[in-house]
Amino acid sequence: MDMLNWWKGMENALDAASLRQQVIANNIANAGSPNFKAQRVAFEEEMQKAYAAKQGEEGLDVRPVGMEDDGDFKIGGAKNSWEFTKGKLENTEQKVDIHQEMVNLAKNQMYYNMVSDKMGGMIKGLMGVIDQLERR
Repeated sequence: MDMLNWWKGMENALDAASLRQQVIANNIANAGSPNFKAQRVAFEEEMQKAYAAKQGEEGLDVRPVGMEDDGDFKIGGAKNSWEFTKGKLENTEQKVDIHQEMVNLAKNQMYYNMVSDKMGGMIKGLMGVIDQLERR
């Protein structure tokens, strides 16, 4: 995987974590509302679908990443392999389980921190390489 693919993948992962944070907060805020059904973000599943589609059809022409009216995020095209997906918003048809939402919130925060730390490490490494090149 080249640097641009890696970076775009990390960016999409952070975007998905941000969207997941918003959805979890919405679920928690509406936990006491009558007839409210919890929602979730399916990022990993959509990423696997995008990767499988990319592997299966090199000529695949899919719309750019962006949210549609139905809540789906379109998968990036094969022409630009760095465009993957940001996830899919799904209704669970379940009442909000506040305890599960709190677990999801903590899990998502750890995921976000892990991805941002990984990106920070990459930037630090690149800065070290640039410093070495400047010294030559």
